[in-house]
Amino acid sequence: MAQIIRKEAIEVWNDRLHWASCAGRNFTDRQRIKRRAANWGKNYRALPRAERLAVLAAMMAVEDAAGSG
Repeated sequence: MAQIIRKEAIEVWNDRLHWASCAGRNFTDRQRIKRRAANWGKNYRALPRAERLAVLAAMMAVEDAAGSG
């Protein structure tokens, strides 16, 4: 039986790698995560600029704290 090899798009953010299509345990979980990310992106874009920057700063603080622990 032929083996199928998936070539995933890899995004590099600073010192971290992120496989967008590999988040989740199975297809349904990946689909849920993809939809959630799309909804968060849509809501984020709808915010005024000052609020977007505040949210972004808070999210980056969480990532920095998680990365140092």
